[in-house]
Amino acid sequence: MPILETKIPYVSSGALGEEYNRLMSEAKTDWVLFLDHDVLLCNPHWYQICKKAIEQFPDAGMFTCYTNAISCKYQKTKAPSSKASIWEHLKFGEEVFNKGGFWCTPVGVISGFFMLVSKKAWEDVGGFPANGFFKEDRGFSGRLLKEKYRIMR
Repeated sequence: MPILETKIPYVSSGALGEEYNRLMSEAKTDWVLFLDHDVLLCNPHWYQICKKAIEQFPDAGMFTCYTNAISCKYQKTKAPSSKASIWEHLKFGEEVFNKGGFWCTPVGVISGFFMLVSKKAWEDVGGFPANGFFKEDRGFSGRLLKEKYRIMR
């Protein structure tokens, strides 16, 4: 059985928190990876990295990752710019992985383009808030922190 399911939620109504909750309640695994529709995972070992993170920090509430295009400063990396070719991004991801580029650091409230969420933590905090578009990721991560769950990047 896989250790996690991957979901790309979409709703036209803007009630994204409700969609996250629906998908999480239907999940057959203990972890669900939510990706925004425009996320491109440039590291070909992303699944192994997620699995290793879960194994290393099984009590974490959520994991996120770095990106090159975001305003949340501690989620921003020094990867190639968004204007670089896809091949440059793939090469960067492979190089980071080959140099042992797996590490986890606790972070605060996150921007939710990539959310690897523990089903237990989701249940414990009462799910994602259903209070409108662009608030569910920050609201959920705030709930996790309030309940003393770690959010790891």
